[in-house]
Amino acid sequence: MAKKVRQILEEYKDKIVSQIKDRIIQRDLVASRDLLNSISAETTDRSIIVSAIDYATFVDEGRGRGGRPPFNKILDWIESKKDFQVEEEKYTKHRDIAWAIANGIAKFGTIKRFDYRGGDFIDYVNDNIVASLTEELQDGYLEDLNNELDVNS
Repeated sequence: MAKKVRQILEEYKDKIVSQIKDRIIQRDLVASRDLLNSISAETTDRSIIVSAIDYATFVDEGRGRGGRPPFNKILDWIESKKDFQVEEEKYTKHRDIAWAIANGIAKFGTIKRFDYRGGDFIDYVNDNIVASLTEELQDGYLEDLNNELDVNS
């Protein structure tokens, strides 16, 4: 039984979830808190599986221009925000605002402040964790193997 490896995966599962949530907050990507609250992870004997709400990929990677995103998803997002402010006075109804946003995304892509790219929270966390996780897993596999050999000898 790979006790040490399992322990390492459990520790990193929590680190990964925490760092992803921190990065989302740092990048000011919290709108309704649905994305933030949806981030979770579980471990298997050999891996960590991270899960999130269905649109997390679009927030992380962005969405290129061309093709209108789902109007109803944007409308739901607007309606979930309590204090949604719009600079354009001509947009007073949520439906009008949702159409304007959908058309803007179709024309330019998502997240203007990131040069119409995504919020980059998954790769950022992955890049920060992979080296230390790999090293600890190598040591953990070796420890588990040595323990298994000691038991069987």
